[in-house]
This record gives sequence, structure tokens and C-alpha cells, in this order.
Amino acid sequence: MMPSKFRWMMVMGSSVAIAMPLAARAQTAGDQAAAERGAADGDIVVTARKRAEDLQTVPIAITALSGAAIEARQISSVTDVARLSPNVSLTQGAFSSGSSTNLTAFIRGVGQTEFQIATEPGVGIYVDGIYIARSIGSLLDIADTQSIQVLRGPQGILFGKNTIGGAVIVTSNRPQKATELSGDLTIGEDHRIDVKAMGNMAITDNLYARVAISSRDRDGYMRRLATGEREGNNNSQGVRGSLLWDGGGSGTLLLSADYSRVREAQQPQTLGAVNLDGPIVAFYNNFIAGGVCAGPTPADAPNCYTNRWVTGSKTTNYAGGPNRSDLDALGLTANYELQFSGMTFRSISGYRYTDNFMSFDADGAPFEMISVRERIKTRQYSQEFQLLGDAFDKRVNWIVGAFYLHEKGTDNSPVYVSLARFENDVRLKSNSYAAFGQINWDITDRLNLSLGGRYTKEIKRFSPDSFIVEDNTGGSLLALSQLTIPDPALNPDGRRLVPLGRQKARASVFDPAVTLSYKVSDDIFTYATYSEGFKGGGFTQKVFPSQPTVPSFQPESVNNYELGLRVKALDRRLNFSLAGFRTDYNDLQIVLRQGITPTITNAGKARIKGVEFEGNATLVPAVRLFGSLAYLDARYLQLDAATGLTLDDKFVYSPTWSGLIGADVDVIDSDRLKTTARFDASYRSRTFVDATNDPASLQKAYWLFNASLTVAGPDGQPWSASVGAENLTNKRYLMTATAQLQSAGNSLLSYARGRALFVRLRYHFRD
Repeated sequence: MMPSKFRWMMVMGSSVAIAMPLAARAQTAGDQAAAERGAADGDIVVTARKRAEDLQTVPIAITALSGAAIEARQISSVTDVARLSPNVSLTQGAFSSGSSTNLTAFIRGVGQTEFQIATEPGVGIYVDGIYIARSIGSLLDIADTQSIQVLRGPQGILFGKNTIGGAVIVTSNRPQKATELSGDLTIGEDHRIDVKAMGNMAITDNLYARVAISSRDRDGYMRRLATGEREGNNNSQGVRGSLLWDGGGSGTLLLSADYSRVREAQQPQTLGAVNLDGPIVAFYNNFIAGGVCAGPTPADAPNCYTNRWVTGSKTTNYAGGPNRSDLDALGLTANYELQFSGMTFRSISGYRYTDNFMSFDADGAPFEMISVRERIKTRQYSQEFQLLGDAFDKRVNWIVGAFYLHEKGTDNSPVYVSLARFENDVRLKSNSYAAFGQINWDITDRLNLSLGGRYTKEIKRFSPDSFIVEDNTGGSLLALSQLTIPDPALNPDGRRLVPLGRQKARASVFDPAVTLSYKVSDDIFTYATYSEGFKGGGFTQKVFPSQPTVPSFQPESVNNYELGLRVKALDRRLNFSLAGFRTDYNDLQIVLRQGITPTITNAGKARIKGVEFEGNATLVPAVRLFGSLAYLDARYLQLDAATGLTLDDKFVYSPTWSGLIGADVDVIDSDRLKTTARFDASYRSRTFVDATNDPASLQKAYWLFNASLTVAGPDGQPWSASVGAENLTNKRYLMTATAQLQSAGNSLLSYARGRALFVRLRYHFRD
């Protein structure tokens, strides 16, 4: 199988190479910092393989953004990175979630829309070397960041934990010896006020400290017509402090602590449509609202749940229920590094605690028909050891390591639907152990072979306590519970939704990777890779009505084949990279409806293939062009009949075409003043955000435009000012959808914020 697939990749890569002349109009997003200096792609240093390397010779499809690029592109959240990286989707919110702090991440069609604690994300998020185990709370604000790297394709060797789709690596600035101060103020529409400040100083000759604070405040853009409240606002504060001790021959120790506080309204959503025959809607209209809703429903009946509550607007709803999204998150990190005998030892220790409370209206009407209140608490501790070295005059370099992650979580979720009130109270304990290694061998001065592998063992213990609090059907649901779970030991009070008792899931897997890379010349680099990825199984948390067993799902895996090319031309004024890949996807986990609750199931097999292009061109010193283009073809090959899907259904968050084009133009570049205009336009073709491909979950093709103008003093001056606009054309695209017309009787749609004008003032002093 492998040789034929590699032949297919060779043919695809060769055919795409015909389009190389287009490279003169594009740039790698990771080259933004280099573009600021008029420098070349080769000046970018990345750590995708756990050591500092030149981007030009790293055999990974990667987008790297330096701190300067993050500032220049006005990036304030991880989601902003998606438009700069091909085949990457990073979206605020999630399926059936009211939390504004949730991140739904997909890379090359691989990810996860579910956010519950018994479900693993498909894209790994790493902050300062620490894996963020839950998607809740992983929507990060960007403040005082050194770099962001987006690695596409499975990265199961060196990053391992749930990087089946890829990894997003966020690295904060470290304390340093110099005295440094900065302040950043952004004001804009919807009463936006964003503040960032940082201070760095040397305490002693070998002890340095750094503190960064941030605050975001902005009105919501979804208006509740019934109450006047808003949804979709920003109200978050964060602080990060770090100490760096440089002991010379005794090593270096970096200690960091961060805290985030969020007090916002729910994820914005509006009612898309109502199905009067849906079970929850029909029951409410016939038995809760009263006889007036039986039969043909009067158009003006205020107590009936009908399409009268569909506003037809992307910025208003009639919701009248709860409206909160709170988060408290604490992180502690200790990184120790010691160099000895030509080797480097690293210890990376991390602790994270999150407390997330969401309380949201799930019907879009001024009365209560469906509402959810959910509190998720998690604690995680991780420990990683690495040992790096080289041999044979540095023709061979290697890394070996071990990783451990322990996590405990609770999820308490009272839910009200017209049929009943029920509660899900679950607990999760999870342990993951891994050993990994990789060796890179320079066979010749130009040819390199890389071999790696990772063995992972995971154990999950899941304890559900899900039960009916109130049966509005006159006892039918309680009778169903006793019929479905007749054993009194498993259903002692006759109202269980799933049997009492602890469930256990185990998985052991070995993921290999092999890469062959070749430097055709100093300016042309190619590579071919085969790698595998893995994501553990788990359990469905919310079940209604009763089930005889706890629904579970098995691990999923991918086999990835990839070819890559990087080129520098025209005296390094033109730089581009190209990657072609094929991914065989097995036992993919998708979210469907079973009854009225989201259920994760193993759908079957799929094949994903695509091409990614990134590039930059500085053809004249004052104009720097950049861009990307991506093609993705994701298809189901085999499906379990129980899913109800067809082979023609499309993957979620997987547009066939996506791209970016933009420019930085030095309008004025004198000894007294520097003025830079920046513009970018990003495109995504039609895509679904729900696996059932319900028409309500379809986002048609769209463009997004951003522009800014920055004025700064000559080199060495500490100030700059910017004015700009995000989403210039006021495009309100679909972020998430809860499409449940048949299972519940309604669909809820969450749209993005529209056009946002802003003014930004920045001060940065360094001694």
C-alpha cells in the first residue's frame, strides 16, 4: 500500500509544481517577522522538533508566527491564526455549548466538535510546552507571546497527546536581562477597550523577572429582543508572571504562573428554524403551553413554540433564559534545562486548573423550553523528560523522552427540556503514559533520514451519575428507565438514564514516523514523510432517554503520507513552500444525535488528500506580498449504517478551497517617520459545521478582509499608532450550529461578529 500511495503523492506534487509562477504573489504566514525586516524565510527559527532549527530545513508542514508578526497582524486570539495557516480551522464555541471559552480546532479535516471532559480534542494545544487537555478554556488570548507555530498533520512522536490532526504551539516571552516596558491600548466599536502591559527586569546578575497583564472588554453583538440583554461580549482579564534563573553550568530554571478570569454572556446564537413535529417542541406545545397550541397554531399565540420566534436576523433573538459563561483558569509551569557532556536534559512540569460555568438558553424563545446549566472542573498534572544529543561530528542527532499526564474532572449538568428535567453528574480520571524517541541521520551533506516512534498507554475511568429529576410525561420516562435498566443495583431509585458504576477504557498504541529529506541546493529543500496518529476513545456523557449501557466509542487513528518542497529564489526575495498529503482515517469519531443528546460514535473509514501552498515575495523593498492556497478533498469510504450518514456527506470544518493574499506596503520610510499599510483577504469555500450536513449548518463560500495603517517613529523610538478594521465587509459567517430539527425540533445558529473598527496605541521601551 505504501509504495502506491507515495507514487500518487509524487504525481500530485509534480502536477501542482506547474503552478509555481503564482508564488510571486504569496508569503508564508510564518515569514511575517522576516518580512518586517525584509529578510528571508531562512531566518525563521522554529522548535517543531524540540530543538531550534531553520524553518527552511524542517521536514514538517508548518506555519510559524514570530512575536513581531503577531503584533503586526493585530492577532489577539488563537482563532485569528486560522486565516494565516492553510487547511486550519480554529473556531470559538462548540456544538451544543454555551461557553465562549471553548475552542473547536480542525486541521486538514481532523478535529473534534464535542467539548465534554470524556472526549479528547483532535488538535493538540500547547502553551510553553504544556499540553492543554480540554477544549473548554483553551481559547487563548494572545499577550506577550514570543511565537505561535501551527504544525499540520499528525505529530504523534514528539508531541504525542492527541495531535492526530496537528498541533498549535504557543510560546511566551521569557524573562531576560534587559529592562523592558510595554503598554498596548486598543479601542474600537461596541465599546471595545483592550489593554496589555508588560514589565521585565533583572533582579540579580542571574535572576530575571517578567510580568504581563491583559484585559479585554467589549459589548455583545447578539441582542435579546425580549429582555434587552446581549450575548457574545468580551470580559476577561489575565496575568502571567515568570522567573528565570540562569545557573550557568548548573542549568537554567524557568518558573511561570498564569491566571485567567472570564465573566461573559453565553456564546451568541439565534433560532434558525422550528419543526412543530419534533418531540420536545410537540410535547411543549401540546402539554406545557396548554391547549391553545394543539392543532393549527395561532400565529400570535405568545406561549407557543413556533417559527414566530425566528427573527431572520444574525444579530437578534428572542431568548429569555440564562445567559452566562464564566471561567477561572490557573496554570503553573517549571522548565529546567541542563547541558552536560554534549547532551541536553530537560524537565517540563505543568499543573492546570479550570473551573468553567455556562448557563444558556437553548431554545431562542422568551420562555423556557430547553435550557442548560453546566459546570466543568478539571485538574491536570503533566511531566515530561527529554534528553537530546548528537554524535559522529553532529551527523546524527537524537532525542528520547518520557511523558505522563494525570487528569481529574467533574461535569455537573442540569438540563431542562419540555419532557423532563434531568441531570448528568459525571467524574473522570485519566492517566496517559508515553515513551518516545527520534533520530536524525545526515547520510550525506544533503540527504537526511529521520526515524521516530512513540508508545502510548492510556487508562480512563468514567463514573456517570445521570438521572431524571422531574418527569413531565406522567411517569412514562421513569417507567422506561426501570424497563431499560431493571437491575436495582444499577438503578436503585428507578430513574437512572444510564447504569450506575464506573466504566473503564484502555488503549495502547505505537505510532511510528519516517522522513527522508534532501537539499537539492542551498535554496531548495524537499522531504517525504510517513507518519501515524492516534486519539483515545471515551464515553458519551449526556444521555436522554435511558440507555441500557453507557455509550462509548473506540480510539481513532490516521496514516499520513506527505511530500514537501521549500524554495528560495531571486536572491531570497521570493520564498515558498508546498506540501501534498494523503491521510487514511480509521474509526473516525463524529458527533451525532441519539435521542435529543449529542452522541459520539465511530463512523467508519475515510480518506483525506490535499495540497497546501504558502509563500512570500519582496520584489521591491517597500512592498511585501504574502499568501497561501489550500485544497482539501475529504471523503467517507465506509460508514456504519447506524450513523444515518451517506458517503456523499461532507466533513465538518473542511472547506475544499481556502486561501489568503495580502501585502505590507511602506507608504513612508524616512529617518523621521515610518508608515506601513497592511491588507489581507482570506477565502473559504462552502463548508458544514454539523456532521449530519443539515442545511442549517451550511456556511456558503465567503471572503474576509482586514486592513490597518501603522505610524511609528524612526528606529529606536518606543511608540506606534495604528488604525484599522477587521472584517471590512461586515461578513457574519456561521461559526457553530446545533442542528436538531428532527431530534428535538429546532436549530440554533451562532454567527461571528461583523465589521470592527479600531485604534491602537503602543509603547515599547527596551534598555
